Amino acid sequence: MRQMRIFVTIVSFLLATATLRAQVPAGRWEKVESLRPGTRILVKLQPGDHLEGEFRGSSPVGIILSESSGQERTIPKSMIQKVETAARNSDRLRNGTLIGLAAGAALGLASMAVFADVKTSGPVYWGDDEGYSWLILAGLVGGGLGAAAGAGIDAANRGREILYQAR
Repeated sequence: MRQMRIFVTIVSFLLATATLRAQVPAGRWEKVESLRPGTRILVKLQPGDHLEGEFRGSSPVGIILSESSGQERTIPKSMIQKVETAARNSDRLRNGTLIGLAAGAALGLASMAVFADVKTSGPVYWGDDEGYSWLILAGLVGGGLGAAAGAGIDAANRGREILYQAR
């Protein structure tokens, strides 16, 4: 019974955190200050206007942006609602798929061990022919589902990186 509670806890944790994305805490100006000059950024201003250009520099009071016309503009921090990278995230699906595959296979194998132990009153022996086939099937099914989930989560994370967002 203890193993079943552990299994349910792990599955609940994975389901609860599967849709979370890394977000920039509001007011993190340090990410803007650490940008390299020449990085293309998008700036959303408080009135709702959008500016795009190359980052030239920053200070605690604002940023210097070079627009496509070549004109440099200083934008006060008090007017900035959001700063994000102009380039979209170029992350390929491979790493999310591989992470999902490994996590899914491990979860499939762990669930097989838990359910096999619950079904039988004694210890589980994987030495018989039927035990190995169920173990392999659990790893394959779990790995396949995990790979699909990992690829889906990675595909959903294709947006621009938010560097700063006003409170």
